[in-house]
Amino acid sequence: MTMLSCYGLGFQLLIIAVMLSCGLINAIIPFFIFYTGLVFAFIGFRKVFLSLRTVSY
Repeated sequence: MTMLSCYGLGFQLLIIAVMLSCGLINAIIPFFIFYTGLVFAFIGFRKVFLSLRTVSY
């Protein structure tokens, strides 16, 4: 659940605020495009991990 909470609005606003204060205004949109792509990697990781934990009765 903690990995999923990294995609919440509050955390994204915190990342934007840090990037703005560091002067990385041109890197915000490319970063979030990459960051959104990690959602699919997270979904794939969960599918593989949960399929390994299947219990046979």
